[in-house]
Amino acid sequence: MIKFGNRMIKFGFYSLLICLVMNAGEASAQESGRSVPSMLEDRIWKTQLPEDELCVEFRHALSISTPSHDGARKKADILDEPDGQNYVHAYLTAAGEGKVTISSPYTLCGDTVKIFRPGQSYVIMSLTDSTLSVRCLSGGYSPGDSVMHFTTDNSLSGRLANEKRLDRIWRREDVWRKGVTLLTGEPVRSAKGMELPRWVNWRTNLDKYFQSQMRYPEHLLKENKAGCSVVMLAIDTLGLPGSVDILTSTCKEFDDEVVRLVKELPHALPCRDSDGRRVPCLYTVYVPFLPQHYRDRILADSLEEVKFQKCCVHWEEQPRFLNGSPQALLDYIQSRLVYDPCFLGEKESIRGTYLININEYGELTEVKTLSSCGIPEWDTQVLGILRSMPRWTPAMNHFGKGQYKSSRYFLPATFRKSQKTQ
Repeated sequence: MIKFGNRMIKFGFYSLLICLVMNAGEASAQESGRSVPSMLEDRIWKTQLPEDELCVEFRHALSISTPSHDGARKKADILDEPDGQNYVHAYLTAAGEGKVTISSPYTLCGDTVKIFRPGQSYVIMSLTDSTLSVRCLSGGYSPGDSVMHFTTDNSLSGRLANEKRLDRIWRREDVWRKGVTLLTGEPVRSAKGMELPRWVNWRTNLDKYFQSQMRYPEHLLKENKAGCSVVMLAIDTLGLPGSVDILTSTCKEFDDEVVRLVKELPHALPCRDSDGRRVPCLYTVYVPFLPQHYRDRILADSLEEVKFQKCCVHWEEQPRFLNGSPQALLDYIQSRLVYDPCFLGEKESIRGTYLININEYGELTEVKTLSSCGIPEWDTQVLGILRSMPRWTPAMNHFGKGQYKSSRYFLPATFRKSQKTQ
């Protein structure tokens, strides 16, 4: 107990000393062309004490917004922190004793940082991409001479690992249910027979759309500023985006980019109920902004673009019925077609050609005879079978963001004495 008590006293002293900081290091920040917050925040700063390692992180609590579709507000439970506050997270680690954490809010006042709970002020002596020195100004145990030096891993592998760490934190802190819901809030996946909205290049996964199409705000990319936004968008019965609500956020510039991407979202095959009717829905997506991951994606995209230009091919898909097999269409017609081969007389077979117009939602808008088989009753029977067909998968153009397209399908049908069509 005595050992634990001494440890907590020591922890309290050092954690108050390190719950600090922001703007007095402006000289070093200006030399690097970056702001102090961008150099300081969202990293793990470490220093070695005689017995322990002290780690400090400056981070923002997520800002929670109100969704407009029903006027309700959900309260975030993020370490009991107020929405949008700046927080210092500090912890000590020692061999065999695990980790003890403390969290305190802070604010910048002129060239000092004030810690609300301990009531202390601190100044940055020097700050670079990988080093930090701080000194207690007032309210500490030894005002004016308490200086500590910290380091952080600013290597490429270190930045990637830190971005993955932040991504896990934000995903855990985000309180909103993801995926597709009806306007009532019921998840579509749990509703029997429901169909999710579907896009050409991203299918039902909009996460990939935001990651592949985002343009990182330039000044935030230079500052290696990471963050996230959680967006809720409405998808109407035409598969087009409607209202947009930012539910949680770390930065307004990221929100602006997410809203831009939503407005430029291509149309989808809309959500449908168990009877196949189009229904509006809500789609909630978590969008992380991770600068080094973004740079890696841009590099990969540029290499893929060079490869694509050499191919000189625009990838398109024709409309598909059921599993896409031509035999599936023939089997569907043959299983429903009934005719008397005696009408053929001395002919072994006759042939008719029929036209199907399929819109960009896979719905048949027109069915007609292009070339009659010569027996009107059979033509009428084929047209009736085609009109009763289930929806198709429409034609798709995969170039750019992808697009569903309307198309025409020409169906030649051969009637034989064996009562089989081809």
